[in-house]
Parts: sequence; structure tokens; C-alpha cells
Amino acid sequence: MPDSPLDQLGHNIRRGITQLIFVVYGTIVVFPMVWLGYTAFKPTSELFASAWALPVDWKLDNFIEAWTEAQIGDFFWNSIFVTVTTLLLQLFLGAMASYSLAKYRFRGQDLIYYAFLAGMMFPIFLGLVPLFFLVKGMGLLDSHIGIILVYAAFGIPFTVFVLTAF
Repeated sequence: MPDSPLDQLGHNIRRGITQLIFVVYGTIVVFPMVWLGYTAFKPTSELFASAWALPVDWKLDNFIEAWTEAQIGDFFWNSIFVTVTTLLLQLFLGAMASYSLAKYRFRGQDLIYYAFLAGMMFPIFLGLVPLFFLVKGMGLLDSHIGIILVYAAFGIPFTVFVLTAF
């Protein structure tokens, strides 16, 4: 039995409202990125004079200055190094733990698995102060290895959770 015109109208209204919500959300998400993009080409004088206007004088020097004088390049390569090293460590340790939890039966297996799950539920901000003193006491403050170990430690529970289920 075909839909009545009233049902069709209600469906079209719901569909229109849904699409309107997505358009508004998309605009809210995309507009700051577009504004950031064209603002990056403005000289400082234009930026403070009219923040919302398009640049009169498009400058690529801002990117060169950021890369060289502000050392964005060094920070970028530090981030790449820390991310890749953390990912490799996390996958290596998480895969070993996940494999043993998924394939072998042993006493305390559920306890270990639930300990990993509890590690995922632990709010990070509660451990920041003790973690700071721990890293400082180990002499790893302000070092790559210190941040890599911290990131890996907080990421391994999720890795074990995902890989064990996989």
C-alpha cells in the first residue's frame, strides 16, 4: 500500500530538518578551518586591523618564518619521532599481551584483562601529578623517552582491548 501524501510530507520535513542540521554543523566545523587557512597568508598588520577580511596582500613568507624562526620544523620532526616510536612500542607490547590473553587459558587471565580495562577507565588527570614526580625521579623529564613511555603506558590498555577482541 503506497504511503499517503501526509506520510510523504512528514518524511520530507524530517529529511529536510536532518539535512539542515548537517549543513549547519558542517558550516560550524568548516568555517574556522577556512578562516585559519586564509588568515595564515595575512601579514601581521592586516591580521590585527581586520581579522575577518580576506588578505589584501597574500604572503607566503609567514610559512617560511614559522618554519625557520619559530622552529616549527624541529617541533614537527619531534612530534613525528615521538608518535612513531610510541606507536611501535604500543603495538609491540599490546600485541604480545593481547595474543596471550586471547589464545591461552591460564589462572588470573580475567583479572589481567579487567586490569587493562580498568586502565582505560582511569581518568588521566588524576595521575598527572604522581606521574610528573615519577618521571622526574627517573630523570626522564624533558626527554623523548619520558614522553614516549608515558604515551605508551596510557595507550596500551586500549590497544590490548582492541587487539584481544580482534
